Amino acid sequence: WRMFGGGSNKGHGLGLENLGNTCFMNATLQGIAKTPSILELLDSYAARSSSSSSAPSSARSLFGELHRLLRQLSDPSSRTSAISPSDLLRQTAVVNPIFARHAQHDAHEFLLTLVTQMDQDASYHDTMRKVNTSLIRDLFFGSMQTSVKCFQCETVSARSEDLFELTLPVATTRVGNDEPVPSSSSSSSSSIFSFFSGSKPESKSNPRVIDCLREYFTDEFIPNYQCQNCKEAREATLGHTIRSLPNVLVLNLKRFEYDGERVQKRSDKIIHSNIIDISPYLSLPVQDQTPPLHNSSSFYELFAIVQHIGSTPQSGHYICFAKVPETQDWIEFNDSKVKKVDQEAVDAAEGYIYFYVQKASEEHVQFRSMISDIVSTLQMEAGSAMTHNNLLDMFWYKKFLKLSNPGPIFNSMGICT
Repeated sequence: WRMFGGGSNKGHGLGLENLGNTCFMNATLQGIAKTPSILELLDSYAARSSSSSSAPSSARSLFGELHRLLRQLSDPSSRTSAISPSDLLRQTAVVNPIFARHAQHDAHEFLLTLVTQMDQDASYHDTMRKVNTSLIRDLFFGSMQTSVKCFQCETVSARSEDLFELTLPVATTRVGNDEPVPSSSSSSSSSIFSFFSGSKPESKSNPRVIDCLREYFTDEFIPNYQCQNCKEAREATLGHTIRSLPNVLVLNLKRFEYDGERVQKRSDKIIHSNIIDISPYLSLPVQDQTPPLHNSSSFYELFAIVQHIGSTPQSGHYICFAKVPETQDWIEFNDSKVKKVDQEAVDAAEGYIYFYVQKASEEHVQFRSMISDIVSTLQMEAGSAMTHNNLLDMFWYKKFLKLSNPGPIFNSMGICT
């Protein structure tokens, strides 16, 4: 391996100082920092917020602290090998006082606190569409549908809720040996990849992340469901499906379980799935999930893993493995230490939190390229006048170029002048 430090991190990023049992925070932040295009989008959002009276200010907020920290982490001219996340920790403790104590905490709990508060910090209300939105919601949120079906009358009761992350059971059984990998041919926008094996022979007996997904989405039997239609207890099934796909999908393995006396950790070997296909778990086919302009695939690619080393959530150590988008190199972030590692080191990691990014469909990539060419031509023809007569929200346009699903254009943000 090779250690990076000083002013020569070569785009891999800097480490984070451990402030006293803060490895849970450092590992999580490194995973977020390697979210594709996140810093560019934060920069664009901050620029629009500073020039718009209807956009929220990110000053002295958790959202603002993360933006500043990510800029520091990606600074190629930095003369230090690690920076201090003390300001972000202090702001997190304001939101959730439990993090004010210098004790070991659960990385998953920290992630939930961070993303939930940042969504609130950067949220604004669009008066025309009468909905709340934020950059964090655009990046990390989709929606889930939970349904209960009565065996007797077959009535289905359903409710929708936000999807930020899925907490998956630790699978004990492996089903099949195939892994989804990209394919260059396609018959439709909802089927742009095919499945072929990529597993190592010695791993064929171990469950994979996709097996954990399969268990999560398996319908659960309910013996005494109070059916509102039948007006009495009936047998039923409880199931989950995904209504809309997030740009970034976070998967958390349920490694910590309470056995009645104490919390025990499950250290079962789970094989990482570099590519996962969500299509079997959608409420509707991919082509019906969003308008055609935002058409995207149901495939996601792994870009970061948070690993817990130890036997209990109150002890042990957290590290992060993250992929550099430009080089596809895997980097290990261990607090202030940063080093490049090979695929074998990543495969050996005992994953706790997985970060996946949605892969754009071939049609969307082509459409994105066409629109980019048109906008570039208009900018060249208009010159400086383009900055005074924008017919397109440039922040939304930046999302369009970087995200599989950029979300709707909000005219109330002053895109026409």
